[in-house]
Amino acid sequence: MSKTLVRGDRMDAQEMTRQIVKGQENLERMKREIFMVVEVLLLIIKGQKGAKRTRNTQKVIRSRSDQCRWEIFSLRDGSVSLRCWVKKGNISINSFSMDTNGNCEIGLGLIETIHDNLPMLVALMIRQFPTFERELEPIIKASTKEF
Repeated sequence: MSKTLVRGDRMDAQEMTRQIVKGQENLERMKREIFMVVEVLLLIIKGQKGAKRTRNTQKVIRSRSDQCRWEIFSLRDGSVSLRCWVKKGNISINSFSMDTNGNCEIGLGLIETIHDNLPMLVALMIRQFPTFERELEPIIKASTKEF
Protein backbone atom coordinates (compact mmCIF):
# COMPACT_ATOMS: atom_id res chain seq x y z
CA MET A 1 0.00 0.00 0.00
CA SER A 2 1.50 3.34 -1.00
CA LYS A 3 0.12 5.31 1.96
CA THR A 4 -0.88 4.30 5.45
CA LEU A 5 -3.56 5.82 7.61
CA VAL A 6 -1.55 7.19 10.54
CA ARG A 7 -3.04 10.55 11.49
CA GLY A 8 -6.55 9.98 10.18
CA ASP A 9 -5.77 12.14 7.15
CA ARG A 10 -8.93 12.35 5.02
CA MET A 11 -7.02 11.89 1.75
CA ASP A 12 -5.37 8.75 3.09
CA ALA A 13 -8.75 7.40 4.17
CA GLN A 14 -10.22 8.16 0.75
CA GLU A 15 -7.31 6.43 -0.98
CA MET A 16 -7.60 3.44 1.33
CA THR A 17 -11.34 3.22 0.64
CA ARG A 18 -10.68 3.32 -3.10
CA GLN A 19 -8.06 0.57 -2.73
CA ILE A 20 -10.45 -1.59 -0.69
CA VAL A 21 -13.13 -1.30 -3.38
CA LYS A 22 -10.70 -1.93 -6.25
CA GLY A 23 -8.99 -4.81 -4.41
CA GLN A 24 -12.31 -6.50 -3.62
CA GLU A 25 -13.48 -6.08 -7.24
CA ASN A 26 -10.22 -7.67 -8.46
CA LEU A 27 -10.47 -10.57 -5.99
CA GLU A 28 -14.09 -11.24 -7.00
CA ARG A 29 -13.14 -11.19 -10.69
CA MET A 30 -10.22 -13.60 -10.10
CA LYS A 31 -12.49 -15.87 -8.04
CA ARG A 32 -15.11 -15.95 -10.83
CA GLU A 33 -12.40 -16.78 -13.37
CA ILE A 34 -11.03 -19.57 -11.15
CA PHE A 35 -14.52 -21.05 -10.76
CA MET A 36 -15.26 -20.84 -14.50
CA VAL A 37 -11.98 -22.44 -15.60
CA VAL A 38 -12.08 -25.20 -12.99
CA GLU A 39 -15.76 -25.97 -13.64
CA VAL A 40 -15.01 -26.51 -17.34
CA LEU A 41 -11.99 -28.69 -16.55
CA LEU A 42 -13.94 -30.83 -14.09
CA LEU A 43 -16.82 -31.35 -16.50
CA ILE A 44 -14.43 -32.46 -19.23
CA ILE A 45 -12.69 -34.86 -16.84
CA LYS A 46 -16.03 -36.20 -15.66
CA GLY A 47 -16.86 -37.02 -19.29
CA GLN A 48 -13.56 -38.90 -19.78
CA LYS A 49 -13.53 -42.66 -19.38
CA GLY A 50 -10.79 -43.38 -16.85
CA ALA A 51 -9.42 -46.41 -15.09
CA LYS A 52 -11.62 -48.34 -12.67
CA ARG A 53 -12.01 -46.86 -9.23
CA THR A 54 -11.07 -48.96 -6.27
CA ARG A 55 -12.42 -47.96 -2.89
CA ASN A 56 -13.98 -44.50 -2.72
CA THR A 57 -11.70 -42.40 -4.93
CA GLN A 58 -9.22 -42.62 -7.74
CA LYS A 59 -6.53 -39.99 -8.16
CA VAL A 60 -6.73 -38.91 -11.79
CA ILE A 61 -3.82 -36.48 -11.92
CA ARG A 62 -1.38 -34.74 -9.63
CA SER A 63 1.02 -31.94 -10.48
CA ARG A 64 3.23 -29.40 -8.74
CA SER A 65 4.66 -26.00 -9.48
CA ASP A 66 6.78 -23.74 -7.34
CA GLN A 67 3.63 -22.27 -5.82
CA CYS A 68 0.85 -24.87 -6.09
CA ARG A 69 0.11 -28.57 -5.94
CA TRP A 70 -2.97 -29.68 -7.88
CA GLU A 71 -4.80 -32.98 -7.40
CA ILE A 72 -7.89 -34.19 -9.23
CA PHE A 73 -9.92 -37.13 -8.00
CA SER A 74 -12.66 -39.17 -9.61
CA LEU A 75 -15.17 -40.13 -6.90
CA ARG A 76 -17.23 -43.30 -6.63
CA ASP A 77 -20.50 -41.40 -7.10
CA GLY A 78 -19.29 -40.26 -10.54
CA SER A 79 -18.35 -36.74 -9.49
CA VAL A 80 -14.89 -35.23 -9.91
CA SER A 81 -13.05 -33.17 -7.30
CA LEU A 82 -10.08 -30.81 -7.62
CA ARG A 83 -7.90 -29.64 -4.75
CA CYS A 84 -5.13 -27.06 -4.73
CA TRP A 85 -2.53 -26.59 -2.03
CA VAL A 86 -0.59 -23.31 -2.04
CA LYS A 87 2.93 -23.31 -0.66
CA LYS A 88 3.63 -20.82 2.10
CA GLY A 89 7.24 -21.20 3.22
CA ASN A 90 7.88 -24.89 3.94
CA ILE A 91 4.22 -25.87 4.26
CA SER A 92 1.36 -26.38 1.83
CA ILE A 93 -2.06 -24.99 2.72
CA ASN A 94 -5.21 -26.66 1.37
CA SER A 95 -6.55 -23.46 -0.12
CA PHE A 96 -9.01 -24.41 -2.85
CA SER A 97 -11.34 -27.29 -3.59
CA MET A 98 -14.20 -27.70 -6.01
CA ASP A 99 -16.23 -30.61 -7.32
CA THR A 100 -18.83 -31.33 -9.94
CA ASN A 101 -21.53 -31.48 -7.23
CA GLY A 102 -21.22 -27.70 -6.76
CA ASN A 103 -19.18 -27.74 -3.56
CA CYS A 104 -16.46 -25.09 -3.48
CA GLU A 105 -14.08 -23.58 -0.94
CA ILE A 106 -11.36 -21.00 -1.51
CA GLY A 107 -8.98 -19.22 0.85
CA LEU A 108 -9.39 -15.45 0.45
CA GLY A 109 -5.70 -14.66 0.97
CA LEU A 110 -4.62 -17.14 -1.71
CA ILE A 111 -6.96 -16.24 -4.58
CA GLU A 112 -4.27 -14.33 -6.49
CA THR A 113 -1.77 -17.22 -6.30
CA ILE A 114 -4.37 -19.75 -7.43
CA HIS A 115 -5.46 -17.46 -10.28
CA ASP A 116 -1.85 -16.98 -11.39
CA ASN A 117 -1.39 -20.77 -11.53
CA LEU A 118 -4.46 -21.55 -13.68
CA PRO A 119 -2.38 -21.68 -16.90
CA MET A 120 -0.25 -24.42 -15.33
CA LEU A 121 -3.40 -26.40 -14.55
CA VAL A 122 -4.69 -25.99 -18.12
CA ALA A 123 -1.29 -27.09 -19.53
CA LEU A 124 -1.40 -30.13 -17.25
CA MET A 125 -4.85 -31.04 -18.53
CA ILE A 126 -3.69 -30.76 -22.15
CA ARG A 127 -0.81 -33.15 -21.43
CA GLN A 128 -2.93 -35.57 -19.41
CA PHE A 129 -5.99 -35.87 -21.65
CA PRO A 130 -5.42 -36.24 -25.42
CA THR A 131 -8.91 -34.99 -26.38
CA PHE A 132 -8.89 -32.04 -24.00
CA GLU A 133 -8.06 -29.35 -26.59
CA ARG A 134 -10.69 -30.68 -28.99
CA GLU A 135 -13.31 -30.57 -26.25
CA LEU A 136 -12.41 -26.95 -25.50
CA GLU A 137 -12.82 -25.82 -29.13
CA PRO A 138 -16.40 -24.46 -28.73
CA ILE A 139 -15.34 -22.42 -25.68
CA ILE A 140 -12.18 -21.12 -27.36
CA LYS A 141 -14.22 -20.19 -30.45
CA ALA A 142 -16.77 -18.35 -28.29
CA SER A 143 -13.96 -16.35 -26.67
CA THR A 144 -13.53 -14.36 -29.89
CA LYS A 145 -17.10 -13.01 -29.79
CA GLU A 146 -17.49 -9.40 -28.73
CA PHE A 147 -20.68 -8.14 -27.13
